[in-house]
Amino acid sequence: MDITQAINHLYPDAEFWDDFEVSDDANGNGPYISVWNVKNSDGTDAPKPSVAELQAAWDVLQATPAPAARLPKILVIDRLETAGKFTAALAALQANALTYERWSASSSVDPLNPEVIALLDAIGADKTVILAPE
Repeated sequence: MDITQAINHLYPDAEFWDDFEVSDDANGNGPYISVWNVKNSDGTDAPKPSVAELQAAWDVLQATPAPAARLPKILVIDRLETAGKFTAALAALQANALTYERWSASSSVDPLNPEVIALLDAIGADKTVILAPE
């Protein structure tokens, strides 16, 4: 079990070093929570999770599929160009200022983003090719 990941699952806003620390004294007992200053959203002290709670959170994490990896935007641009769809994609992006700004601000593309998928569908691009994993 990775205690840090289990804690982050239970308390997504908790920051390692700032709110909690995990130590291992190399005594055969394994890692443990050595510092606990996590707060609830209302500012009250969050209860330190038990080993059973940490294990349950870890089990959930192990059963949850990993999110699709984001793709470098330059890879998506190259694939659009190769498919002859870059000009159409750019025109579709520029038709909506907010969408265009989001595209411009990002260095990667989420292949599961419904807006990305809709744009590719709208320009007739093969999303299985354009959004294929690296």
